[in-house]
Amino acid sequence: ILASVASHMGEARLFCFGVGSAVNRYLLEELARLGRGTTQVVRADEDEAAAVERFHARLARPLLTDVRIDWKGLAVRDLSPAQVPDLFAGQPIILSGRYSSAGAATITVHGRQAGRAVSFDVPVTLPESRPDPAIATVWARARIAELSRAQLRGEQPALRAEILRLALAHRLMTRYTAFVAVDTSRITAGGAATRVDVPVEVPDAVKHPGGTSGGGWGGSGVG
Repeated sequence: ILASVASHMGEARLFCFGVGSAVNRYLLEELARLGRGTTQVVRADEDEAAAVERFHARLARPLLTDVRIDWKGLAVRDLSPAQVPDLFAGQPIILSGRYSSAGAATITVHGRQAGRAVSFDVPVTLPESRPDPAIATVWARARIAELSRAQLRGEQPALRAEILRLALAHRLMTRYTAFVAVDTSRITAGGAATRVDVPVEVPDAVKHPGGTSGGGWGGSGVG
């Protein structure tokens, strides 16, 4: 689905709206990222009509579109998302990236506001000191997501290797890595094995797979 949408988007925008407690958030959020739009999800017990009205009011009046950044010589690379989304009220644009050397500059943010070209300057300082490891993890997650999107139409060995390298370096779970917990505090010895059924919780208002609970509903949509 994502690969098909990516090949047909062009310059269009895609906005996603989901209702219920079992919405496929990954699908909706990735569709919105591909379409430089935004996503809104409401619970089944919320007022859908009011949520739709607020959602429409926000996306009908973007604050800034076709955003691009002139870094003015700063050694910035590996930005994610690679394609900067539009700016909407109450929803900031967050970019994750790396830089190879410290520096300071006044970057310029370009875009379109109500159809006319605008730009504004933002002073930026990239420090010499090593950042908090948590910041590096945030970047690594965003970078892995960006590389994964580049494989929508098929796995590429070079991208797979880079995802694996980042995941191992930052200890992150991906489609190629997993966490394994080894409990050495207990040892089972002797006796017959006993099967223990462990219940699995399901989202609220969703029918139990075994059909033991009442009917429910959940859904999502794009527009």
